[in-house]
Amino acid sequence: MEKQIGKRDFLGFSHLNAAKIVELFDFSLYIKKQRGKATGDHPYRPVEGKTVAMIFNKPSLRTRVSFEIGIHELGGYAVNLEGKSIGVNSREAVEDIALLLSRYNDAIVARLHEHSVIESLARHASIPVINALTDLSHPCQILADAFDNDAHTEVADIDQGKPNYMGLDIGPKTVELVSEVIMNSKTILWNGPMGVFEMPNFQKGTVRIAEAIARSTAKGAFSLVGGGDSVAAVNKFGLADKVSYVSTGGGAMLEYIEGKELPGIKAIRG
Repeated sequence: MEKQIGKRDFLGFSHLNAAKIVELFDFSLYIKKQRGKATGDHPYRPVEGKTVAMIFNKPSLRTRVSFEIGIHELGGYAVNLEGKSIGVNSREAVEDIALLLSRYNDAIVARLHEHSVIESLARHASIPVINALTDLSHPCQILADAFDNDAHTEVADIDQGKPNYMGLDIGPKTVELVSEVIMNSKTILWNGPMGVFEMPNFQKGTVRIAEAIARSTAKGAFSLVGGGDSVAAVNKFGLADKVSYVSTGGGAMLEYIEGKELPGIKAIRG
């Protein structure tokens, strides 16, 4: 009996939860470490014999070089296709391009203008599609050493961000300001962690805010924690029983509080 396995596209981060994002970066770091261990006699070539079609509708230097060399070093072969020469959405329909490239390649990397075009490409292709830049997002740009538990860190004021740094946690001043508000509140709704709490070096902000909510609850405040990541945080730090209520519904919970009608409740009520 055959089993059909769904392909994975990488068009951006919006469809990934925090755990999946961490998993993605962990795998990137794993590949880097494996490359570092590789030797001439024992090369690390996990995509040996695989072919990747690269469609570039926009000019590119760093992204193109990074992809082409990365594919080559990992054992694959890159086929460069200039967007103007193949006529994306002009001479050739996106659906036809997707079907043709799927027959001869193992993945597609595309650098396009309209994000809707790469979404259509992914929808019609039977092989993974990777976003190398659209007018909406450039997800591969931040797949770097910065997203690492052992990354170099600094604390900066909110109006004095540092170039090429990522905000992976809140700083001590923010912890103090938010904690003060929490301690003076009678009703607390928490939806979303303060940073990448899955990494030990970036969990301090989330821990401190969770502890502040627990202390405020002990003083008589009503606290509601909602959303998968927030729930995962209070469970991870042993504080789930220190808040008033834990809801697994994140977006749905917020919509219900806003007064919006939820499809499931509507169906039950008839």
